[in-house]
Amino acid sequence: FFDSAGFGANFGGGGGVCEAVPAGPSVTVTVPSGSYAQVMASVTAQRVGSATSNVACVRVDGTDVQFTASNTLFAETRYVQQGTAAGTTNPLAARPLTFPLSAGSHTISLTYGSAGGTSNFSNRNLYVTVFHPTE
Repeated sequence: FFDSAGFGANFGGGGGVCEAVPAGPSVTVTVPSGSYAQVMASVTAQRVGSATSNVACVRVDGTDVQFTASNTLFAETRYVQQGTAAGTTNPLAARPLTFPLSAGSHTISLTYGSAGGTSNFSNRNLYVTVFHPTE
C-alpha cells in the first residue's frame, strides 16, 4: 500500500511531539491474526522562524513512533531507519519498521511536530507492506 501527500505549511506545534492533526498520508488495512506490517516512510522537513526542531512519526492505531528529527533551516529529506528516532538522510541506509498486527482493521499514518514554532513538511511518503507468515 502507498500514499503520498505534498507540501504542508506550518505543520507542527506541541513542543516537538507529533500531533494527531494534521496527519497524512494514511493507509488503512484489514488483516487476519498473525499478520505483520513493514513500514517505510520519508519526509522533507524545514523549520521556520522561531522553531528549534521538528519531528515526524509513524502512527499506528493512535500510537506514535518517531522516525525523524531535524533542526536545519534548509529543506532536508529523512527516511525511516529502524533503531533510531532521528532517521537517516541516506536513502540507501533506510530500514523499515516491522511490527505485529492483531486481526482487524488498522490505520497507519504520518504525523508531525515542531518545537518552539512551526515547520514545513513536504514530499510526505508512506509505504506499507502487510504479510502473513504461513506454516
